[in-house]
Amino acid sequence: MFLYDLFFHSWMKGSAVYKFGGTSQGSTLGLEKCLEILSLDNNPRAVIVSAPSGVTNLLQQIINELSNDFPEETLLRVKSRFSELYNDSDYSDLI
Repeated sequence: MFLYDLFFHSWMKGSAVYKFGGTSQGSTLGLEKCLEILSLDNNPRAVIVSAPSGVTNLLQQIINELSNDFPEETLLRVKSRFSELYNDSDYSDLI
């Protein structure tokens, strides 16, 4: 084995990598389930999250609009989407 392989395997031993897709974060309940899963692991190695459901398309639209003008309206739609998802939760202060 290469030194890198030995390091990587010892680094990953007994650790979990979590990946949460956009749909799993598409509601307050979904986000809370993700956080509950993470709370059960005292030593997660990595947490990977996707944009919440509906946000990826808006981000792509922003990129497309940047070539023409500042995408203020679409940015407001992104903020609105996050507000819809998390406004009535303990996480509303993050919006």
